[in-house]
Amino acid sequence: MEDIELGIPQDSYPALADWIAADPDNEALIFRKFDRLSTRKLLQMQNELCVLEATLNQLELKDSRLRRSSQHWGPLTSEAQDEQNLEWERAQLTAEIQRKLTEYHQALILQSQIASLRKPPRQVIKRLRGWFMNRGKDSGYSILDDELDLITLKSPSDSDMLFRFIKNYWPLEGTKESRIRDNARYLRLRHVERIVAFISTFAAAAETTGAIYGLYFETDQSSRLAMVGIFTLVFGLSLRFLTNARRVEIFVATAAYGAVLVVFVSKNLLQPG
Repeated sequence: MEDIELGIPQDSYPALADWIAADPDNEALIFRKFDRLSTRKLLQMQNELCVLEATLNQLELKDSRLRRSSQHWGPLTSEAQDEQNLEWERAQLTAEIQRKLTEYHQALILQSQIASLRKPPRQVIKRLRGWFMNRGKDSGYSILDDELDLITLKSPSDSDMLFRFIKNYWPLEGTKESRIRDNARYLRLRHVERIVAFISTFAAAAETTGAIYGLYFETDQSSRLAMVGIFTLVFGLSLRFLTNARRVEIFVATAAYGAVLVVFVSKNLLQPG
């Protein structure tokens, strides 16, 4: 299949690049980490340094004069100019170690940064599979064989459970982008963010006003204490599922919320009648 106007095969890498680039939220920027290859490369570099380290140790043990010269900068630098001296051999070996060690450390830092990238959302992987399936599974389909090896370059704008639930079960059809010439549709994250913001605001207002009205009109002290426990539990659960608050933030906010309700209950002046 080809785009007749542009002359680009619809199952080619340029077509896939167009499909990925057309995602307005950049969620389709999915690539492989190649963890196995990266690990093998790091192990190879590590082994090379181990060999060089052992060679340096053996060289220094070979000659006691070489060990003494390493303690004084002057003799070390002067004697390293003569290719007949062991100091010259050690200087060359040290330079190679320095070069390989720098490459090794850079590779470790780069791999650490790659390892911190997030896995792509399942919904986006599903869309990418659909793109390949509609084009007969060309050779590029193999990149999806191992989902654990996939990363996304797009950092999620939000990560709470409510956001993920609404995003994964969004009932409406996505928006079609005019930049690509197929029937692909994209879910705009800003629409999900607006729905999540509305639900979170409504829940926060309901928990506050509901607790106030409930405790105000309830006169039985035992029932009030039970209501304080229930409202506090609901508040803590809402923080867990409706926000991306950390564990310590949930503890602090829930304790403060419960303390406010206890103070409210203890004020007999606010009781009706």
